[in-house]
Amino acid sequence: MIHRLRFFLMAHGGPLLGAVLVLPCIACFLIPPSGWVDLIRPSRKDSSLQGKDVGASSEDIPSQIVHVENRAQESVEGVHRALRDLQEKLGSGSPALSAALINFEEQIRRVKTDQRFSELCEQIQNRLDKEDKYCDELMEKRVGDIASMVREVKEMTGRLRLRLEKAKRVYDTAVHIWEETRKKIAAWEQLFTSYESVMGRDYAEKKIRNLVQEAVQQFEPFMLRQTVQGAESGRVETKEAVSIVAQSEMLLPEVKDKGLVLVNGGMLSASSKLGLLPVNTFYISKTEVTWAEWQTVCTWAVANGYTDLANVGQGLGDGYPVTNVNWYDVVKWCNARSEKEGKTPVYKIGANVYRTGDVVEPAMVESANGYRLPSEKEWEFAARGGTQTQSYTYSGSNDLSEVGWYGANSGGAVKEVGNKRPNELGIFDMSGNLWEWSGSCHPDYSRSYRVIRGGDWYSYAGSCALTYRDYGYSGYRYDYGGFRVALSLVP
Repeated sequence: MIHRLRFFLMAHGGPLLGAVLVLPCIACFLIPPSGWVDLIRPSRKDSSLQGKDVGASSEDIPSQIVHVENRAQESVEGVHRALRDLQEKLGSGSPALSAALINFEEQIRRVKTDQRFSELCEQIQNRLDKEDKYCDELMEKRVGDIASMVREVKEMTGRLRLRLEKAKRVYDTAVHIWEETRKKIAAWEQLFTSYESVMGRDYAEKKIRNLVQEAVQQFEPFMLRQTVQGAESGRVETKEAVSIVAQSEMLLPEVKDKGLVLVNGGMLSASSKLGLLPVNTFYISKTEVTWAEWQTVCTWAVANGYTDLANVGQGLGDGYPVTNVNWYDVVKWCNARSEKEGKTPVYKIGANVYRTGDVVEPAMVESANGYRLPSEKEWEFAARGGTQTQSYTYSGSNDLSEVGWYGANSGGAVKEVGNKRPNELGIFDMSGNLWEWSGSCHPDYSRSYRVIRGGDWYSYAGSCALTYRDYGYSGYRYDYGGFRVALSLVP
């Protein structure tokens, strides 16, 4: 790049002698010694990386990012091997449970304790920031057509930055799965002791093996997706989707640990019945709102002016979705949750927060950062996988049985949330299990009817397709209806 820039200036800068005399001055003044050259060519100045496990003899930014990508891939595959090994050892019945669990921890400790990965990512991030700063300084000087060259460098740093973020997400996913599995292991150890004392050792081992099998089935789709992609592409740096991407989204601090997924903005597919529509970036919950979540908020709400929410809703257990809630119940619950967590409520009646009554169309405060129902286009965009869409028939697959509970596999009842494979964004149960309220009115009916999407445990497969839409009367409480929440991306 730097050679092209110099050639460009010489070719367009007048007589050859003038170019020879002027170019060194321009280059010295405009091009910082550690700027573009550091980006394109290996730099030996950064001694902080010397001797560290950076995996590349040349320390230029692209090769460092390749190393980070490979490290992230190794972490994911390491977790996958550890899970499979744990399953195999328990399945054989030969080792004791404790021995199998110790072996699992030994295999996975490197993923959890690899602090250098984060340090290297931070160093690369700092260097990319420095390159962007140099480019911005050059753009401000506006020297002839040099701007086009600067833009090329800016585009390159942008692509490198994107690859770095994707690699970090893959690594974070590996760590997340490790942590979730470790929580399960702690419970397994207690269960094993209890089962063994009451039912005997053989029964206890069988029960724990079944639990391990369930854990492997839960996490393996993520692991296999990474392993297969790696095998097909040969090298991590050659594939665009380095990530499990969006199964481990980068969330703002205030929504971390709230069970939300960041859905980057884009265009809703023209194949949608809604047509080609722009969708802004927003957050949506990974699962339908559970009975436990509903009860927790309602307890607070009833004591704080939301008297309509007393004794509303049903659920088969804490991990099951709440049902028998109408549209008014749901938006008031969203307001209550917002207030409970110190957010600004979205739904209002005039200047007042909507807390009681059945208001056909409460006003929505667009600048509010509180919880709300997703609009129909947001719901469908998220269900399709957002910008990561693979154009499946259902949310996450062309095989509904992989991702959803419906009439053919539910056994005639609603299921706990999150037990099927998620879609491209890591969102569960957007095809099947429960019809979900949206914030949008149905265009063919009065304002008292709202769009519902997704199908339910009793539906035939066609109702669970991403293109299918239905409606429900806002005041009815359905035993096959629930909802999930959304958040706007506001300052």
